[in-house]
Amino acid sequence: MLVFEPVEYGTLADCTYNNDPWQPCYVPLLLTQRLKIAMEIANALPYFHVGFSRLIVFRTINPINIWFDEQNVAKLSDFTLSESIPEGETHKNGWVAGTMGLIAPDYMHTGLCNEQSDVYGFGVLLLVLLTGQKIYDPPCLETGGDYRLLLHVKKCNENNRFIEMIDPVIVRQVVCARKVQQLEAFTNLALKCASESPNDRPTMVDMEKQLRQFFNFLSNSDLLIAESAATHPQVNKMVLFRRKEYWEKRGETHIKDAQFRGYVGYTAPELGRGVLNEKCDVYGFGILLLEILTGQRKIDLIRSMSETEDETETKDEDRKFFARVDDNWSCRDNWSLDFETGEKNWLCEFMKRINGENGIIVVVDPTIIGDGLCPETRQQIQVFLELVVIKCLSHSAGDRPSMIDVAKQLRQLYLSAS
Repeated sequence: MLVFEPVEYGTLADCTYNNDPWQPCYVPLLLTQRLKIAMEIANALPYFHVGFSRLIVFRTINPINIWFDEQNVAKLSDFTLSESIPEGETHKNGWVAGTMGLIAPDYMHTGLCNEQSDVYGFGVLLLVLLTGQKIYDPPCLETGGDYRLLLHVKKCNENNRFIEMIDPVIVRQVVCARKVQQLEAFTNLALKCASESPNDRPTMVDMEKQLRQFFNFLSNSDLLIAESAATHPQVNKMVLFRRKEYWEKRGETHIKDAQFRGYVGYTAPELGRGVLNEKCDVYGFGILLLEILTGQRKIDLIRSMSETEDETETKDEDRKFFARVDDNWSCRDNWSLDFETGEKNWLCEFMKRINGENGIIVVVDPTIIGDGLCPETRQQIQVFLELVVIKCLSHSAGDRPSMIDVAKQLRQLYLSAS
């Protein structure tokens, strides 16, 4: 059974088809609004593809099936044709179903359905948002024509008639050459999604990232690509890190010589060497999970461990290091190796405490412990600690999981606990 929140503010079709007499409630959308809608749908589809143990293919990414709530957030509806693919399999064979013009050619010819079928349909949806035209026009067949939106866009693109195919509402907003370039790039991205071969299509996770970049560019003129590529490099990925936004150049996996900023308690070890990528966020998230489980701030955990250890020269140096750390203090120095060593040492001490006698009872928040732990709860806490300490807080960034994998494991843990 599916339960939906009220979405009574019309469909995307009401706001898109500017020449359809069946859409009397037509309200033109600005370019940034269209990008926002595309981004919201692109954010929803990966949840079907990677958020469950069984991959779900939506199959009906039609403007009529996209509704708006009272906050004007786009919502997918009508799961009638959605298909669930069995675990361990990459596709499902069966009857072809969907909306004409949205069905991927490989799916149409073979009957094999997988997540790339949704990517194709999403690419066509992007073209609808750009052109304001219908996906497919059956009345054209009566006059000997064959109007399909995808073919129309390809012809215009090949014949340098790009502006002719864009919705006039958007054209009136485009006042500079840079925005035209962005629209062309957006069109090429949509056409890539609608590639004939499924192997040439991106994943929906990648699409969500790229659409977010388009939205940020077009909603903030200061972030638009300028004439000098050296000054404003073309962006492929954005990494959010401790209230600062860092941008990576296309094709790169990390930023070198990043300025060392952030709250030290949540900062990944490699940032001491100026290396920054998305795995730094995984480390910080691991610290957050650890604080939730223990009911203590990281700095308090470190101090409590220092109080119970022998007075050796090494541990004394560690305590001096962490004495300089306050969880509300923003670090501006590059401690490099000193910082990495400190992070590694306290995690080793924490692991010793977990593996010691009554280790779980010692480190876990007493509120969770209550009157005692049953075997099932103890096992769940052990799995949680393994995810946090061994995986998310791994000293090597390459050994840390992605945030998508972390979210999957936490969801499984939550379901097993409830």
